[in-house]
Amino acid sequence: MRQSQPTQPALSFSEIILILQDYYGPPLPPISSDPFELIIWENVGYLASDRRRASAFVELKARVGLEPKAILEADHHTLADIAKAGILADVSAEKLLTAAKIAYEEFNSDLRSALRLPLPQAKKALRKFPGIGEPGAEKILLFTGTCPLLALESNGLRVLLCLGYGKEERNYASTY
Repeated sequence: MRQSQPTQPALSFSEIILILQDYYGPPLPPISSDPFELIIWENVGYLASDRRRASAFVELKARVGLEPKAILEADHHTLADIAKAGILADVSAEKLLTAAKIAYEEFNSDLRSALRLPLPQAKKALRKFPGIGEPGAEKILLFTGTCPLLALESNGLRVLLCLGYGKEERNYASTY
């Protein structure tokens, strides 16, 4: 990202939200409030649309289950077949297995214990999982009702910068 000076927003944040809701309708609720299921959601279909990701998530739930142990016991081919909703299905299958292994071995299949940690440690615990960076960890903390964070992913951050909110720095982490 190139460094830029902040501009004055033309509209308030509240006005922008109302315009977006008028156009798109209210946002749908999260697929789950369970931290492991939210991690699975992020990994079940790489670069898949929300509709295709939701379909893969439902298929995983029906064919395998969403518990870490069930995913660990699943056949790699089955996981890849489900993950074909996105690109790189084999990679997504590996990410599902890795996430299940971390949840099973490090958290005894209960990620809610990680959510009870102080905020920096909770984020660090969630970032152990594939596909979960700081924005993803914050989104999980938001959707589980643990901590009210803005939880922007990279596209959302770029949009806010274009609307005049924030200052673009030399790297994504500084801008975030």
